[in-house]
Amino acid sequence: MAQKLIIMAEKELSKYDIIKNLIAGKINGTDAAKQIQISIRHLKRLKARVAEFGAKGLIHGNRGKESNRKISSVIVEKVKKLIKKKYYDFGPTFASEKLEEDDKIKISKEKVRGIMIDLDIWKAKPRKQPKKRHTWRPREDNLGEMQ
Repeated sequence: MAQKLIIMAEKELSKYDIIKNLIAGKINGTDAAKQIQISIRHLKRLKARVAEFGAKGLIHGNRGKESNRKISSVIVEKVKKLIKKKYYDFGPTFASEKLEEDDKIKISKEKVRGIMIDLDIWKAKPRKQPKKRHTWRPREDNLGEMQ
């Protein structure tokens, strides 16, 4: 029988160890809740999930799943073709507006910008570096003294 791998963060792994000790009776619920820094009520929920599902009970249910807001790959490919063909010399905002007006494809300007960067039509601007701050000289002891 092949074993299934469970990928966990260190934080989840330490939670699992503490909850295993709680189930085994080595520590009580109050100590376990303090160690994990959660409420006793939430600890009881986690304990029940670990008892039912094992280590997998601590992992969020949406991990590894695609977002329900993801734009389908068919639409993305259609937008890529349109941008290459018609909107190659547009900026992302204007291209997004034209896609909505002319082609009836409602897509955000940020998604269009990402697609244009992938197609090497748009160059991503580098982040601005913080400005250097003026450091004040220390105040002198006597009024009017400079040196």
